[in-house]
Order: sequence, then C-alpha cells, then structure tokens
Amino acid sequence: MTKLTKVQKHQLWKLFLSADLNRGRIVAAENELTSEGLTLWLEDGKQPFQSIDECVELLIPTADLAAFIEANKLNSYEGMKPGRHSYIKGMIEIAPAIEWFENDATDYQRRDTIEMIVSEIINSLKSAEVAA
Repeated sequence: MTKLTKVQKHQLWKLFLSADLNRGRIVAAENELTSEGLTLWLEDGKQPFQSIDECVELLIPTADLAAFIEANKLNSYEGMKPGRHSYIKGMIEIAPAIEWFENDATDYQRRDTIEMIVSEIINSLKSAEVAA
C-alpha cells in the first residue's frame, strides 16, 4: 500500500501502543478525499483526542487508493453480463475506483473501505516490525 516514513511509523506505533495493541481501537477520526489522495486522521477510539492536530495524519495517494479498491473488488459486483451467444457470470464494474469511492459508494461502503485500509496499514506495520 503506502510507504510510511520513519516519523509516521513512530507515530503509528505510539498510537498502537496507547490503544493497548488493540487494532480495533484505532479509528479514522476524519477523512478527506482530494486530488492528491485520501487523507486519514487516526486516533484511539476509546480515548479520542481533543483536536484533529493531535491525530496521526496519513495520506494515501490516489493511485494507491485506486489499486486497493480494485484489488479488493470494492467497486464491482458479481452478476450476469452479455457474452457472445448468452449471458456469462462475471464481475461487473460499477465505476472507476476513485469515482466509485467519491460518488457511488454509500457511507457504509466508504467507512468499510477506510477501516480495511487502516487494518492493512496496521498489519503491514506489525509485519515490518517482525521482519526487522
């Protein structure tokens, strides 16, 4: 996914430790989609910060967000599409990844996508530490 800087890794570990190593407690307090990408502000869900400035800020570049959405098939569904002489079962894309996230995804789908991204970031942080 996204390459984390040493400062971001340190901030994430600090947040993860303050959450008693419980990944479920780390939540996105706020998010914003711009042309650069998806910015997430992470915090401990049980001990929310007083301001957004205290949160850990991560920028997921647009290309990485699109790749994540497409890899997890979040912008498509399984259905029947026309074949040569009949209908065939296959994945039908709703819209391109970023357009889907911005315009077509429900609030639940956006929240679920963000939770999946946070989970992947925490898992990659833990696996990088084990490998080191």
